[in-house]
Amino acid sequence: LEQVRELLTHRSPFTLLTVTFNQHSRLAERFGHEIGEEWIRQTSAAVKKLIKKEVFIGHLFGDKFLIILKGKIDETRAIGLANQLLELTHHRFDVLSYELFSKVFIGITYSVHHDHTAEELIKQTYTALRRAKSISKSNFQFYSSKLDITMYRRYQLERDLRHVIKKNQLFLEYQPKVDSWSGRIVGAEALIRWDHPEWGRLAPKDFLSLSEESDLYIHIGDWVLDQACQLIRDLLDEQPENVVPLSINLSPKRLFYGDFANVVEQHLKKHGVPGHLLEIELLESDVLLEGGQVLETLDRLVDLGVKLSLDDFGTAYSSISYVQRYPIHCLKIDRSFAIHAEHDPKSLSVIKSVIYMAKEFGLTVVAEGIENMQQLNLYRDLECDMIQGYLFSKPVDIETFKQLLENGTLYPKDTGTAPPKEPILSLHAKVTISKLNGQAIQVGSSPILINRCTNRTISFYSSIRLPVKHKLELSLQLHHLTHPDIFIEPTSISELDNGLFYYVADFQVRALSLIVQEQLNHSHHSRVDDFFEQSTV
Repeated sequence: LEQVRELLTHRSPFTLLTVTFNQHSRLAERFGHEIGEEWIRQTSAAVKKLIKKEVFIGHLFGDKFLIILKGKIDETRAIGLANQLLELTHHRFDVLSYELFSKVFIGITYSVHHDHTAEELIKQTYTALRRAKSISKSNFQFYSSKLDITMYRRYQLERDLRHVIKKNQLFLEYQPKVDSWSGRIVGAEALIRWDHPEWGRLAPKDFLSLSEESDLYIHIGDWVLDQACQLIRDLLDEQPENVVPLSINLSPKRLFYGDFANVVEQHLKKHGVPGHLLEIELLESDVLLEGGQVLETLDRLVDLGVKLSLDDFGTAYSSISYVQRYPIHCLKIDRSFAIHAEHDPKSLSVIKSVIYMAKEFGLTVVAEGIENMQQLNLYRDLECDMIQGYLFSKPVDIETFKQLLENGTLYPKDTGTAPPKEPILSLHAKVTISKLNGQAIQVGSSPILINRCTNRTISFYSSIRLPVKHKLELSLQLHHLTHPDIFIEPTSISELDNGLFYYVADFQVRALSLIVQEQLNHSHHSRVDDFFEQSTV
């Protein structure tokens, strides 16, 4: 702080970057103080190695560091340094007997007018840092005085998350896994949802990462385990001839808390469920671990008959080492490969390699996120064992799932909610929430992609589920154009197969629709997925 205060005293312009690996407390809790301290030493050395001598770097706490770029404000310079630091995502840290990788998150702010204290400026970098951490991949974010819609929602969800189980707001949906040729249901995945009173039905990506910032992920994970075992028991009682293995998702962190294998054993006994009907899907973690504690826990689960599956396979750095070291039964190929395989030879090569390797290791392969016949035929040609995706079934409620099991076989069909594959004529814009539940609020903006506009309505894509049923008013801002305030009120929402949302909204003042129509007529073609991938970087 003294360095920052001195610069403020001399009224010198500077840029602050707060960098974190966000792993110290977890590692220290799991493996002890010595591992945590060695992690700090190695991450500190890695950051210092990238920083030029004239750039100040200080250790804040844990694996969080402060960097000061002195001199005139130069966004290009700040971005260049941030991108250098992001390369540490690919760096392997050898910490005693562990090989560790980590994501990198960076928050950036400027001091130009010197109207803030040192403490306030650092808090600004923390605010930007929280925005960066809300995105699943390594990234940097600049401070803004206003929260965008995503961060505004994040704060509300953080506030309400502690009470979800007590208020009975969580529920499970079930997505079948089918034989790739016959369509026979051979398994299913239980997927958690949150019925939030204001933001509606939320997917795991919207709140599970928040639960991992405290011990809530333990309670939520054990709730999912209990619900899954209860359903298996019900199916064994009601239609034993149709029962298939049910998989649940597990955060790697859950393996390190308490005796997880014992927790699973107790739930299996409580509900009278044989272990082979339960499958646990392990995500490739943001920290890739090589250690006896993980292996011991997984071996004990396998001894109970529980099957282990590696989810999102192919998206991390040590995927093959996982297969070699751990008792994995199944690999799930990430949906991103199915999306890109048709026009990206590298993605197709990865799919072929994974399926070949799985067969060599005697593992089952599940292709995730299959949405159309072209993708299905591709995986069939490559002799992939199982298919999971909207082409056969979306996640469904418990009663619908039981009916699907009775039928036994599913057939591929168009979902009607597939996103456009080809680039579409579209207009880049931003929206902010101006009113919610009839009350005026002030938040920043979030990107949308407009593709239709009439005198009455506007249609657009967004990556955020907005609370359409709660007297919602949005303010629309077109890119690179000064225009009167345009207010719209969403009337419908459709969730697409790729996780995006499509909205139709009414103009409050219909005459202003002419501005949007004019800009849309002169806009360019964009690929929907690409637009939202770029908007999160």
